[in-house]
Amino acid sequence: MLVRQSFSRELEREADDAGWHYLEAANIDRPREQAFFGIQSRNLAKMNAAGVRITLGTDGNKPWGPHEEMEDMSLSGMTPMQVIVAATRNGAEFLRIADAGTLAAGKSADFIVLDANPLDDITNTRRISSVYLRGAAVDRAQPVP
Repeated sequence: MLVRQSFSRELEREADDAGWHYLEAANIDRPREQAFFGIQSRNLAKMNAAGVRITLGTDGNKPWGPHEEMEDMSLSGMTPMQVIVAATRNGAEFLRIADAGTLAAGKSADFIVLDANPLDDITNTRRISSVYLRGAAVDRAQPVP
């Protein structure tokens, strides 16, 4: 698939010249992959319409992979709210993690604060202002231990 334009602009600001040229070289038209995405997209739309519980999952190893998956889910016809529920509550329930997935008393206070409303545009999940784990703000400038 093509590198999404919104991420391209973000990556362009972050990547050095060599890294940016590497990404641009990989940004080619791939009809076979696009056809496969079309099949996946139609299947997801059918399952969602049938009431199948959808969870977010990515087999990629890119840190921004879940954001791409959420955008793909939205492009496949899921509403932003359905995508957010799939990524949070449904995922936690599927993994049987009782203290995560929703904001409620007694649950782990793991959440992100966004600069824009993801219900307006699911790609706003990429506009992260701050991150909290177990109620404590995460210093995003420091590596995770």
